[in-house]
Amino acid sequence: MSDVHDFEPEPDLKEFIQERDEALGFRVAFILDDTRWKSFKPPNKLSWRKYKFTENNKKNIPESKGIYAFVFQSNITNLPTHGYIMYIGIVTKSERTLNQRYGEYLREQKKLKRPKVSTMLAKFAGGLQFFFAVADPQEVDLEQLEIDIASAVIPPAVTKDFTPRVRQIVNALAFV
Repeated sequence: MSDVHDFEPEPDLKEFIQERDEALGFRVAFILDDTRWKSFKPPNKLSWRKYKFTENNKKNIPESKGIYAFVFQSNITNLPTHGYIMYIGIVTKSERTLNQRYGEYLREQKKLKRPKVSTMLAKFAGGLQFFFAVADPQEVDLEQLEIDIASAVIPPAVTKDFTPRVRQIVNALAFV
């Protein structure tokens, strides 16, 4: 006797199951902790700019140091603006600039390098926005700012740039 069901689901049910399975492929776990968000106090006013993450927009990204974020945002009209911060990063000590880092992400979108980031770049490409704020590393502690923002928001593609306590929490979430 086989473990396979001996019935055939109706076409509508088959289609529903297929759509459900496809939707599961886009599921991302987010931690929406208003207390953490409210406790975050940026050290200075950042002037954020954004561009849709496309090859063509690389020319709009400055050759400067700063902080950046990938945000998945819906472009559906007639709905309130909404989105999710998927990743936070900085360009500070190296010779790289925001523009160069943007180009690196365009290349990383095509291959497996860092599993969470590569998946984010490939799977959500159509809705990713690249936000950035130019900041002088001599005036702003960008490394601490990155940790503070990541620890407040807990973006799903960030793996290590958290406070020690938040890193423990994120690691423990694997068992939920």
